[in-house]
Amino acid sequence: PADFHTIQEAINAANPGDTIYVKAGIYYENVIVNKTITLIGESKSDCLVDGGGSSAVFRIMSDNVSISGFTIWLGNYGIYLASSNNCTIFDNIILGNVMQGIYLDQTSYNYISNNIIRNNHDGIRTISSCTNNFIGFNAIYDNTLDGIGIGSHCRDNVISGNSISRNEVGICFHYGYNIIYHNNFFYNNYQVYQHPWEKFVNTWDDGYPSGGNYWSDYTGADLYSGPYQNETGND
Repeated sequence: PADFHTIQEAINAANPGDTIYVKAGIYYENVIVNKTITLIGESKSDCLVDGGGSSAVFRIMSDNVSISGFTIWLGNYGIYLASSNNCTIFDNIILGNVMQGIYLDQTSYNYISNNIIRNNHDGIRTISSCTNNFIGFNAIYDNTLDGIGIGSHCRDNVISGNSISRNEVGICFHYGYNIIYHNNFFYNNYQVYQHPWEKFVNTWDDGYPSGGNYWSDYTGADLYSGPYQNETGND
């Protein structure tokens, strides 16, 4: 705010490849990121962007964008990636959004990691040809009503190292050929749901003996490699 009144003004004035540092404070805006830039908030606990209950708080429309260090709340979407590739969403708090915390639409090779994603309708959702994304080491919890921790309509993504808890559904698939391993699933009403009319295969470990996923309500042996609806395992 020393140089510009809003984050959007700073983006509009930036050149591709610039880094914008955002001081702690509350910013009431819906930000469109339409060029390759890096946005860094001073502190994810104290640098809050309020979307005012509409649209996306951040709509990313360019490749190679990085966003870190923000609390992102009260939009229809927290972060909406639209046909943007090779972006990094790292170390943010994303909460209180009407629909999805992070929504990926026709976007690939993105890195979504170390975020706290809570109290949205859904945590993360991928749709329409999202491939080769890495979703890892996020805390995804308390996404409400019929909310989903991670929902995927896509294939060839890696989901690893996440803590997914207290959602209606921990992880939901409409499509397959994803790799899901080393995640912790705690106390979701349904740990995993795969739509029964879809015939596909996901991979649920990175090879024995390093193992797969932890399921809070499983007490059997570590033998099973493909959980389906209502079935859980220390996989």
